[in-house]
Amino acid sequence: MKGQSGNPKGRKPIAEGGKPNRLYGTRKYLNNLLENNREKLERELESLKGKEFVVQYVKLLSFLIAPRSSQVIDISKLSSKEVEDIIEGIN
Repeated sequence: MKGQSGNPKGRKPIAEGGKPNRLYGTRKYLNNLLENNREKLERELESLKGKEFVVQYVKLLSFLIAPRSSQVIDISKLSSKEVEDIIEGIN
């Protein structure tokens, strides 16, 4: 029957425990740690010179920018215009 779950109680929210909650708790902890030490991180980066600075800067960038090899796009359900827009954005 459409619209009816096989689990009458429904899905448990992440807040009730389990691995997703532990992962969320860890991410939240690390996020708070980074936020609380932002000024220190900036000072430390400012103290680096030349190649040492570039190496650390590039390492931090890897957390923000996904490598191209890991970007997979399923275009089977996209219109021709949407595909063209994606290709244009890549170039």
